[in-house]
Amino acid sequence: QYQEVIFEAGASVDLKNGAFIMSYSPVEVRGTAGRQVKLYSSDSTGEGLFVLNAKQKSVLNYLTIENQRAMSYKKWSISGAVTFYNTTVEINHTTFLKNYSEDALNVVNSTFEIKNTEFKNIFSDAFDSDFSNGTISLSHFENIGNDAVDVSGTSVLVKDCDMKSVGDKAISGGEVSVVTV
Repeated sequence: QYQEVIFEAGASVDLKNGAFIMSYSPVEVRGTAGRQVKLYSSDSTGEGLFVLNAKQKSVLNYLTIENQRAMSYKKWSISGAVTFYNTTVEINHTTFLKNYSEDALNVVNSTFEIKNTEFKNIFSDAFDSDFSNGTISLSHFENIGNDAVDVSGTSVLVKDCDMKSVGDKAISGGEVSVVTV
């Protein structure tokens, strides 16, 4: 049976005391320009969102992800405040703000499309992708502690993006990546 996690427009989720959201089903965020969805941590201990092995595409629309850390649970430790593993994701009009993980967004062994998205006040890397393929377009990166875009073994098209105050590299491609800018 097909299942998914749905966040309706205007929803607000405060992840406290190390809480996180982990899903083996696709996630659909149904925010709108006037009624964004907010995923935040008022006590700075939230460990974000982890979607893995979802068979259908996740779609994030008008989402703000703020003040998150990377998930660490039992024997699991991941680098992203938001991580998609072995799945497909489309991210539109989303803001990653004040995240304190190694990667604000980490995509691994997946297909992605990111557009009209903002990464601001990020502790380390804004976007990190390993062994994936996709596009990043019409997006803004500002006050990034390390790399804005960091890919390994990934094929990525970066189009119409601006990057300001990046601590290390605006775009870093290694380990047989194909990066088209």
